[in-house]
Amino acid sequence: MTLVRVLKETLMEIFTDASFWTGTLVGIVILKFIEKVFVNTFDLFVVKLRLLFLTKKVKEILIFDDMPKDIYDNIKFGLIHVRFGNDAFLNNTPTAIEKQEMNLINKVKFLDSKYISNKYNPRSLVTLEIKNHKKFGTQFKAFVEVTDTTYSKRVYKYLKTQNGIMEISKSGSQYERYYFIIKKFCVIEVGDNINNFLYPK
Repeated sequence: MTLVRVLKETLMEIFTDASFWTGTLVGIVILKFIEKVFVNTFDLFVVKLRLLFLTKKVKEILIFDDMPKDIYDNIKFGLIHVRFGNDAFLNNTPTAIEKQEMNLINKVKFLDSKYISNKYNPRSLVTLEIKNHKKFGTQFKAFVEVTDTTYSKRVYKYLKTQNGIMEISKSGSQYERYYFIIKKFCVIEVGDNINNFLYPK
């Protein structure tokens, strides 16, 4: 038996011995890591499973009247799904799993739209679609993203003419976006900002 083989078999015996792993710092760290990964993975699975049954898609048609075709061709409608619930629900939530359901999401979703060419009222029909939590509700904020920045001022002026929206503000991010509040939905204050809010149904 060669020296290399002896060393190999000795190492195999050490590393396959449970007492080595449980009786050393390395073993304790690895076991803690495995435990944490398992717990986090299981919790994530439970949250996703709960959201599958506790959320329902909501669809609304938004109408933007008197929209010039060239403006329509140079914008995209979208929203940010901020989170499920709000601070009031979060502060009164009894379980850790429910708190995880209300973690910040901030997921961007672009919306389907259709242009209606009409000489008396050319308009855009936008399909707002978002999941609403049946227990905690949903926070979101709509926006228009300008794909050609030369249209930015015209888009802003156009949005100011629309009676169905308010609180128009320009994004400070890398994207040329104008955020706004939709009047037909409830409004919630979040620090210095305001978002739209769908109450639980």
